[in-house]
Amino acid sequence: MKKAFYNYISSICIVFTLSFLLMTFINRLQNYIAVSNDFILFYFCGVVLAESIYILITRIHFQSYFTYHMTTFLSIYMICLLFFYVFQFIKFSFHNFFIYSLVFTITYISVYFFLKKKYQLEADHINSLIQKYNDHSL
Repeated sequence: MKKAFYNYISSICIVFTLSFLLMTFINRLQNYIAVSNDFILFYFCGVVLAESIYILITRIHFQSYFTYHMTTFLSIYMICLLFFYVFQFIKFSFHNFFIYSLVFTITYISVYFFLKKKYQLEADHINSLIQKYNDHSL
């Protein structure tokens, strides 16, 4: 439970920070500077909602890794799009839809590769400990 909690909290922090930085950069390029505190709070709630969806999807058994990722990506994408539309954080236009899609895709891929590398390093560490134990017991 402790490990799962740590992974979810770190994922929420990474997603929030990375996507917020990307949005800030894009807003700066468009000379849009003002961001309200309400937006930041609701945006964080949207990230927590996305992480909750991810937690629910991980409980489903998929036949392939590709279908798992496509289901996760599309589910979170659509729910977050709906969330941002309902709370009027984005207005529907081709430009806003493109920017949202770009930020979401970059964030999703970045988090995926970060977590993949993190889990690989943890597995390598555990394997090295097992190898040391096996070498020592012989």
